[in-house]
Amino acid sequence: MNKVSGLLFAICSMSLLTLTSCTESPNLDLADNTIQQQEPAVITPNSEDPEYILVEELSSRITDGSAPFVFDVRAKASYAESHILAAYSTPYGQTDQAELDQIEGLKPSSEIVTYCGCPRHLSTLMARHLKDLGYDNVKVLYEGYWHWKDNNYPIVEGVVATRTSLRFEGDIIGDVDSTKESDVFIRNNRNGQLEAARTDVNGNFATQFEVLNFQPTDTFSVYVNSLEYQAMNNVVAHPDIDNWINISM
Repeated sequence: MNKVSGLLFAICSMSLLTLTSCTESPNLDLADNTIQQQEPAVITPNSEDPEYILVEELSSRITDGSAPFVFDVRAKASYAESHILAAYSTPYGQTDQAELDQIEGLKPSSEIVTYCGCPRHLSTLMARHLKDLGYDNVKVLYEGYWHWKDNNYPIVEGVVATRTSLRFEGDIIGDVDSTKESDVFIRNNRNGQLEAARTDVNGNFATQFEVLNFQPTDTFSVYVNSLEYQAMNNVVAHPDIDNWINISM
């Protein structure tokens, strides 16, 4: 889809959740207040997938000193709350070549692992972006940050934030290519948090956004397919009331 002539977009603010755990999309399936260990992942790749790495392998390589460069592509607010040990903060859509050049020892041939919390949507997009910049040896952490944290692999913890759960749902209308899915990005204009969703072939999408330290003045921008294509900005969400905010363009 190269052009969007119209965007019908609904934001539904579901029940307010204020949690002390840190994340954008944590595993909330708890039993007896204990996080359940997850089964090891089984990767079934296809030709469009990036190369993946499992948390067990990455943890072993951090331990034995052969770790690749690890890039946390979530927002800096999420990184500040907690991140994988030795990871660099390289938010997707906000990290340019000049910032990459400041990472000591990083070369185009260096092995890089990207991760996010979704568990691999933004990290896959970042991996593709890095390859476009000439970094040829890029992998994606398959299970994402929350599997890593929930299974007690080494992390660095900062100040724990409160989290407010907002549900964004909507439809893209207009010149929608009925044979393709589209990427929809929602960004918190205050702290830079970015959430991504994919539409179906009819242009429908939905995503849960765990906003860190939500402020009543928070506004959101919406992008379609690229962070260079801003479909709307200054969208206001009200998590304190159970209502829909309908916007059309």
